[in-house]
Amino acid sequence: MAAAKKSHAPLLAALSRLAATAGTATELMTQIAGKLNVSMLRYNWVGFYNLERRPGGESVLVRGPFAGTIATYPEIPLTQGVCGAAARSGETILLSHVAADPRYISRDLLTLSEIVVPFSVHGKVAGILDVNSHFPDAFALADRQLCESAAYLAGKFISERGY
Repeated sequence: MAAAKKSHAPLLAALSRLAATAGTATELMTQIAGKLNVSMLRYNWVGFYNLERRPGGESVLVRGPFAGTIATYPEIPLTQGVCGAAARSGETILLSHVAADPRYISRDLLTLSEIVVPFSVHGKVAGILDVNSHFPDAFALADRQLCESAAYLAGKFISERGY
């Protein structure tokens, strides 16, 4: 496990520096998405969705900052898809082959694997970091740790400084 973390140590340090210097949460999420998309060749789309509770009690994930070329849904009901499942459970979901999971909502025929990591603000899920790849089995333990660290930085920033 230590070796997995070490493999992305320079990138994690760069993300931590971004968190220390960002002016807003939106700026930080934009920089994280861009840095991951450019630095990780198998990450074809990287984006954040923020949890919004609508009048009447419906909760949706609203697309926030992202980097990549595919068109994604502007909103995902919390009751749908892998993103909704991760937000509801508060647990990371890693799909090595998206077609094998009935929860997966197709938005790009080239996407073969996905990792969805929820982030929390003051102990409650506030959104997710979603990463798609055009490669099967694109995400190893080191990728999970990297994505979980990136999502944690966003949640910590918002908890301490707001949006």
